Amino acid sequence: MALLLVEGERGADDHTREDLARLIIGEELSRLPGDSVMHARLDDDRYAAVFFSGGDTRAQAQWLAGINDALLDAGCPLPIVSVAPPDGCHTLSQRYTRADIRIHRWDAQPGEIDWVDEDTEMRSIGVHYSVKVEERIIRAVRSGTPAELKTVLTKVVESNYDAVRNDAGTRAILAGAFQLTCARAQREAQFTPAYGERDMVNVSPASAITQAAPLEDFYAWCMRAAEQIERQRKEQSGGERIAEPVCAFLDANYADKQLSLAAVAERFGFSETYFSRMFKAQKGESYSEYLERVRIGHACDLLRAGESVESTADKVGYNSVTVFRSAFKRICGATPSEYKNTRSGADA
Repeated sequence: MALLLVEGERGADDHTREDLARLIIGEELSRLPGDSVMHARLDDDRYAAVFFSGGDTRAQAQWLAGINDALLDAGCPLPIVSVAPPDGCHTLSQRYTRADIRIHRWDAQPGEIDWVDEDTEMRSIGVHYSVKVEERIIRAVRSGTPAELKTVLTKVVESNYDAVRNDAGTRAILAGAFQLTCARAQREAQFTPAYGERDMVNVSPASAITQAAPLEDFYAWCMRAAEQIERQRKEQSGGERIAEPVCAFLDANYADKQLSLAAVAERFGFSETYFSRMFKAQKGESYSEYLERVRIGHACDLLRAGESVESTADKVGYNSVTVFRSAFKRICGATPSEYKNTRSGADA
């Protein structure tokens, strides 16, 4: 596992070069498997990338040297790199903490690659944030169980309070570890807020967790995220029924030509993404599938009554006869004309 940290000085020109450095590093990281990479802007002047690159140190050295060459050619600031052994006993945040200690406590310089041997003795710091604790926090956030989460977070705050109060370096290390925990929880939770609801889950970890108050920020973010996810889970289990009133509305207004997903979601006060997901979860079919089925059902009645294909398409809400014919055949297995002729012959 390796950590690349790009640090710049304040100023418009520096930020431009930092942005270009991020693009170059991101392009190189995109060549690695997607699940093995995480990168984010930590604050205005720092960008970090964490990735797992296997145990081949020669290949790692060549790859990292290639990144440095590309950055030099572009006139970008060089990253500080710390490479930890590929052991399987650390979570991402713990690996970040180890690499961050090397970079900030051992005076690493831009362009240097610090190879950390497995037996390297890391400097002792007063941080208490174990793998087991991180896993419990992520599980509680993801599942939306704030009561369980509160117990774990309280212990994290209590065990790190003195160290954070007395050491700015420890605050920085914890902030970085907490940011990575939040980023992982975001990916695994896959939370979408309801329409009009402030999204506390998907805010940037860099803005949510500050170095000034990492414990307080982490506690607040985790609790708010778990509470929002808990509400969403209750809604999906039946606390908030979307499908029934929407279906009743569509059954009565199927001829309206302005029944797009976005329009109907807005009418009922939900975001488009949330509305679409909840409708399908509760009905077992998508919004568009349900509306199409309702319209084609009424179209069959009109065709059997002798209505023309063109008139039927208009009366059941289609702007295009071609789209109507395609939908009709998809549902009924025959074109509207074939259906009409078959039914007319059967009635005769």
